Amino acid sequence: MPKAKPVRKKVAKKKRRSEPVYSYTDTTSYPSYSPPPQQELPVETVPRGEASYSEERNYSMRVNHGDSLYDISRRTIPASGLPVGYMTMASCAFSGPVTLAGNLVVGNAEVISALALMQLAHPGAPVYYAAAQTAMDLRTGGYTGGGPEDYLFGAATNVLSDFYNVPLSMGAFATGAKEPDWQAAVDNAFSSFMASLTGSDMLLGAGLLHGSRILSYEQLVMDCEIFSIVRAMMSGIVVNDDTLALDVIRSVGPGGNFLKHKHTRAHMRELWQPRLMDRRPYGQWEARRDGARDWARERAQKILREHQPDPLEPKLIVELNRIISTVEN
Repeated sequence: MPKAKPVRKKVAKKKRRSEPVYSYTDTTSYPSYSPPPQQELPVETVPRGEASYSEERNYSMRVNHGDSLYDISRRTIPASGLPVGYMTMASCAFSGPVTLAGNLVVGNAEVISALALMQLAHPGAPVYYAAAQTAMDLRTGGYTGGGPEDYLFGAATNVLSDFYNVPLSMGAFATGAKEPDWQAAVDNAFSSFMASLTGSDMLLGAGLLHGSRILSYEQLVMDCEIFSIVRAMMSGIVVNDDTLALDVIRSVGPGGNFLKHKHTRAHMRELWQPRLMDRRPYGQWEARRDGARDWARERAQKILREHQPDPLEPKLIVELNRIISTVEN
């Protein structure tokens, strides 16, 4: 069996091959584009469009591609050169085999066949691998949106995308919980950490609940806190003469205090600081009995109330209003 590649080398390689994706975006979490039926939206104006959602369930294996694949690639790639990805959501036991390895086979076939077709139609077009596999809940038959299978898929799919040398957009966060709670925290912490640890180029799903059916501003703020922890962990521990601080330890000596030392002042801002995690003394908490969800709600409301986005050009506003009116009517 060949030896596994070191994570450091793998991540470095994936950063290089993901440059075509990042050259078109300044974020690592983004909405997907699915064109509404019978609507022609000019992709050069709104390249990410309006997402559509269907209540219809599909319980069959989907290693076939309908008109939507052709439609998206036809309108997106020639008009703007934006990268196009195809997401598998193969689910153990109904749209894929019940075994995790078998489900990965089906999901991989869905994605790679779609990307190959895109390359045949538009040679050299920027594409990426997208995945959000899960396991069917055996009691309800529903899409779970969380659990150990999801976390393992987040790691394994990185290996597959790296094999093909294609950037990966991995479905993380998007818990199956119905509200911001303990379940949401567990799901989103594990899913984002596993995907990050193995070198995902992009993550999506922040702020989503109930398996991506509900968008919660509170959860979005809380997911930002989770991701800040993941990023801090991914940065690791820097080891050098300054951080080992042997001279500082020697100068402070037994019974001394490091708080007033200049070395502490120089490095104290490197420690991670939470926005939502409660580190107050018990008495302060007892006086108010508030916590992360309260603070997340307050922060979301403050952003919605006070944030001033960069203004759009007047001509663009007119065009966007026209497009919205066309879709609504």
